[in-house]
Formats: sequence, structure tokens, C-alpha cells
Amino acid sequence: MPRKKSNKSHLVFVGRTWYIKMRVPVDIQSHYGSKTINRSTRTDSLTEAEKQLQALLYEFELIRERNTPASAKDTYRKHLAYLKAIIDEANAEDNRDVLESADFDINEKTPEPIAQAIGDAHSYYNHGSMKKALFHDTTYGLSLREALELEEQRIDRLAKDTGLKRKRNTAVNKYLSFVDKKDVNLKDISRRSAHEFVDAMLDMGKSHKTIRNYLAGLQGCWDTAARYEHVESHLNPFKDISVATTKSESYKPLKPAHIKSLLEVTKDKQHPFHDVFRVGLVTGARINEIANLTSDDIVTVDGVICMDIKEGKTATSERAVPLCGEVGKRMQRLAEGTEGYLFPYFQNRGVDYASSQFQKLRVQAGVTEKGYVFHSLRHNMATALERTGVPEHQINRILGHKITNMSTGTYSEGLPMPEVSKQISTALQQPDYSSIN
Repeated sequence: MPRKKSNKSHLVFVGRTWYIKMRVPVDIQSHYGSKTINRSTRTDSLTEAEKQLQALLYEFELIRERNTPASAKDTYRKHLAYLKAIIDEANAEDNRDVLESADFDINEKTPEPIAQAIGDAHSYYNHGSMKKALFHDTTYGLSLREALELEEQRIDRLAKDTGLKRKRNTAVNKYLSFVDKKDVNLKDISRRSAHEFVDAMLDMGKSHKTIRNYLAGLQGCWDTAARYEHVESHLNPFKDISVATTKSESYKPLKPAHIKSLLEVTKDKQHPFHDVFRVGLVTGARINEIANLTSDDIVTVDGVICMDIKEGKTATSERAVPLCGEVGKRMQRLAEGTEGYLFPYFQNRGVDYASSQFQKLRVQAGVTEKGYVFHSLRHNMATALERTGVPEHQINRILGHKITNMSTGTYSEGLPMPEVSKQISTALQQPDYSSIN
């Protein structure tokens, strides 16, 4: 028998039985030892199920009354009592105009719970937006941060986090920063708000790709909440919002003059980018892969000094990359004399901090043209490897890109590390690297 719902969104019909599925209010979750309730009513009668739902909601109030300070309890009681009085009177009169009488005018002297009750009643009668006036959806509904928590748990169960949790967290924080709230109920997020969020991100100069990532993260959190029936999937306000794709100039490999200038401005061994830039130069690794290296990540494989990248942007980022020449010896000495992160300067400053600091560094080095970033070093390495005849699948393995060929990607364990080191050393003899030879 197909699943169906009653007009009470907390009741779901599964098989031949009605279930109560809802979130426990935050202030009494400790009493139940759970954040949610998934309870069988043991009946196929909707009327009986609704009675059990009402009884549960009343139980919530009794528990809250026993555990809530008197002042807050009185405020809550006044709100409910006044709201019920408004609705009863309007129903008795069978006339919505009763809400326009002087008795229901709100001014600066109106107590907060009564003012909120009047506002709720107006919303319920005039706009039909408060479907369960006495049940307070805001109290029992799921918030955006709670939806994020459910989404993070889902990602953990998949056991293949490739930065997805970080992206989801960033998307939620960006949206909450836009609405200037610490948290927001999912049902209070409108389609209009989602579009205004996109417009605000465009005004801030965020790329279309970045904005689409934000929307994907917010949509993912909503979809997970819908999976647990806290909200309706088809009401997802972040779904199908179009952000036009614009043709942008791709990153370009650094020129020999650029490399020489950047080496010069970072020549002081105490400079935050002294080692980071040089490691990027001889490996083509991503900036965050380098900035997050620890002393345990500098290893020796078959006599070759390598950096062991345990996680990164994608699942294929996990790899060991040879550190050739003096850079390898320098990193080995640094690891032997350090515990924890090799570059603590970049820790606890946000995922984009290192990239933004490099942008300032390149301008200092006189590299002012657009299209040159730390990521450019990956283009330098890919180009140099290709020009020395290294096969594409091996270039992908060095740079941490996906290998689509099953024979070389799925079944092959790759070349011995001394051979890989030789390939990179040969590539570093290309003219682009004349500054470091």
C-alpha cells in the first residue's frame, strides 16, 4: 500500500498503520533522550491517530511546564491562550473582520506574547500560512543547522567524504550570514529569499560556479530533511535556481620570469610561502594539500623522499608524490624537527586563506595579470610532464586526477617510486623551470 500523509504533517501512513514522525522540541529532548519521534499508533484509523498526536503534543506541554522557569512558562501560556481566544472568536463570528477590530490592534504597549499571537492569527486567517496555529511549526520544525547535521551524518554513513561536509557547512554559513541569523527554520526559507541570496553573492563578485556550489549544498541539506519527512521535497526553495554560466579565462601556467620573481620574494626561509611555493613548484600539488601537511606526511618510499597526501579535493587525491632535489631534503629536515603541522601559519584560518594570501604575494612579485594563481603550478607541472613524454594516466596519478582507463587506473598499482621521481626530475629540466635548475 503506498505511503500517504494526513493534513497533519506529523502523521504518515505506512503499510496499514499511521505513524507519528516529528522532531522533539529542543528544550525537552533530554527528557526523551532523542531528537526525533518515530512512533506507531497501531491503528489504521486517521481519527484515532490524530487523537494520539494531540495527546503527544499535550505531553510535550506537561513536560515543558515541569521543566521551564515560571516566567517563560507564563509567557508561553499567555501566547497560547490569547491565540486560541482570537481563533475561537473569529470562528464564532464566522467573520475574519473581527481581527480588524480595535481589540486586536498592536502597538508598542502590547505585551510580546499577545502581539505574536495576533500576528499568528492574522497570518493564519488572511494568508493560510499557519496551517497548525496551535501546534507552532516554528517550535517543532527542523532548522537549517539541524538539517546540516543530518546531512553530515548521511555523508559519514557513505564513508566517502571528499570535502563534501566542508562545502555543505560553507553553503549554510554563507546563507545564514546573508539573512543575518544564527539559524533559521527550514519552513521560513522562501523561494524569494533563495533568489535574493544568489543576487547578493553575484554582487559580492562570487563566481557562478561557487554560487552553484552554495545552492547545491543548501539543496542537499533540504533534501536530507525531506528524506526524514521534516519538510516536503517538492517545496525545496533552492532547487532549479539557474545561475548563468559565463565563459571565464582558465588558469595559465606561470612564466619563467614569474617563477623567478616569486622565488625571490619568498627567499627568506621564515617566509610563510618559502617552502609551500617550492613544494608546489616541484610537485604540482594543490595549495591546501601542501598547507595541511604534517610531520607524519613526509615519508621515504623505496629510498625516495615523498609527501603522503592522505585526503584532498577528490577521492583520487590520496597519493604519494616524490619531493625532488633540495626541496625533498629541506622538507625531511623540517619534518624531523617538527611535531604536527609543518606550516602552522595556515591553520585555523579558513580553507581559502592560503589562496587569498598567495594572490597578494603574486602582486608583490609583480605578477599582476589575471589568470595566474597557485593552481597555475599544476598547469606548469602537467605541461612539463607531457612534453617529456609521460603518459596521460601517469600525469593524472602524479597530480591526483581521476584515471578513466580501467587497465591503468583500476588494476595497475602504478610505477615504482624511483621511476616516478625520475619522471618529475626530467620534467623539471624544461625551460619553464630554468629558474630552479
